[in-house]
Amino acid sequence: RPALQWVVDNQKVKVDKASGITKDPNAYGGDPEYLLNLVMAVIAVSVKTQHIVAELPQLDIKTDLSHILAAS
Repeated sequence: RPALQWVVDNQKVKVDKASGITKDPNAYGGDPEYLLNLVMAVIAVSVKTQHIVAELPQLDIKTDLSHILAAS
């Protein structure tokens, strides 16, 4: 699941049915830009991750398992 989707799903205002306590991620730390800063940070990390992955060398996976079976 993409990181941004996780943020959206987990940063919703929720009310616990049993206790009536409201979880409001927008109120964390008194920072009105908390959610915006979180989303921007997740996007920045996601973009950087894509750049790193694009620079990785090609992974050579052998599909012939006979060399493994012969060793055992």
